[in-house]
Amino acid sequence: TTTVLGAARAVRHIITGFSLSRLVAAPLVLILLYYIAPGLRPASDLTQLVALVSSAMPCAQILVMLLNKLGMPSSASELVFLFIFQYSMSIFTTGAVVVVALGMVYG
Repeated sequence: TTTVLGAARAVRHIITGFSLSRLVAAPLVLILLYYIAPGLRPASDLTQLVALVSSAMPCAQILVMLLNKLGMPSSASELVFLFIFQYSMSIFTTGAVVVVALGMVYG
């Protein structure tokens, strides 16, 4: 039998890539666009803040429900395993992006 820790170690590169791409790379791209293409910014400061902060949020679980509905429960359970780590990391990354976004929009 495989333990959860053993399974996590076996796919640590996937977990890292999955989490960093959503929690670090996506916000960085949006922050760069904020400065490079100011014409693309929403008119409202609040909308700008929501867009920046939401870029750092963990992925939605709608995909898990969809996979289950399509009869692919094993794929759904594998994806849920990745979400555990992504949500754990998001405690730190989302807080950092909120601070940066507040400074960008209102600072």
